[in-house]
Amino acid sequence: MRIDRVFRSTGLRVLAVFLVMGLAACVFAGCALGNKGKDLALNPEAGGSQLQGTSSAQLPPAAEPSRPGASPVHPPSQASPSTPVSSPPGVSPTQTPYAVPPSTPVSSSPGTSPGGAPSQVEPSGPVSQGLSPVYRPEVTWDPGELVELKDLDDSFMIDLRYATEDNFTGKKIYSQAKCLLVRGTAEKLIAANREFAEMGYRLKIWDAYRPPSAQRALWEAVPDPAYVANPEKGSIHTKGAAVDVTLVDAEGNELPMPTGFDDFSEKAAIDYDGCAEEQARNRELLAEVMVRNDFARIESEWWHFVDNQASRYPMLDVEFEDIE
Repeated sequence: MRIDRVFRSTGLRVLAVFLVMGLAACVFAGCALGNKGKDLALNPEAGGSQLQGTSSAQLPPAAEPSRPGASPVHPPSQASPSTPVSSPPGVSPTQTPYAVPPSTPVSSSPGTSPGGAPSQVEPSGPVSQGLSPVYRPEVTWDPGELVELKDLDDSFMIDLRYATEDNFTGKKIYSQAKCLLVRGTAEKLIAANREFAEMGYRLKIWDAYRPPSAQRALWEAVPDPAYVANPEKGSIHTKGAAVDVTLVDAEGNELPMPTGFDDFSEKAAIDYDGCAEEQARNRELLAEVMVRNDFARIESEWWHFVDNQASRYPMLDVEFEDIE
């Protein structure tokens, strides 16, 4: 009976020990599962393991809750390092050599995708410098062709002094009174005459094309290169690209000028200031319109004007009798 009690008491104790150990094991297992769940919450993809190369102390802090009424702040994105794009000489990395209009499609160069940056952009045409292009009409005629002025425009007053005896030699130099010019010069003179017509004036022609024989006769009379060109060197008149002119009113009366035609004195100079105010004003009006129409002046004669393109034309050796 005593022995049965002992075994019964011992069995109860052993059972109690096993119960305590089982309870402790359950508690330990519960704690382990709790820690595993916490690790999974921190890094679900890694199964709760620590991020590679990052300690738990280096994990980014949780974002602070935004204040009421404030917009959330987004940190700037970090651009990944890439190979730097080389710029053309003299152009900074933020510049492009030429601006391309948005509507213009950009074709990629061989070996470069449309989204890639070409090494150099070439302009499709001349780069503008802020200047307007000069309009030059197509020339359908020979600018060096001699023409008679009255056949192009009969509004001029023609008074060829060397076709009369009313000149400084007192002799008739020209065999015929033909007012001839190369066509290019004639066109410019017509344009100038139209400007004067708007003011109530017109041009009076004293001399135009001059044959070489006439040039020699004038040189023999006055061998002074300040007033008569040496025939050995030639005269622009012999090219048909120079004129001697003055202004007349609607009735054909000459406007007052510092001197008459072929005055070989200082008064004929374009800068002579000893003349009357009206004479100087008329002289400058004549020069202003002629220069605007591509003629140049010489210092010694206010009436003499040379086509600025005269260097394009050759010296001619044609007599009036040879021109129909």
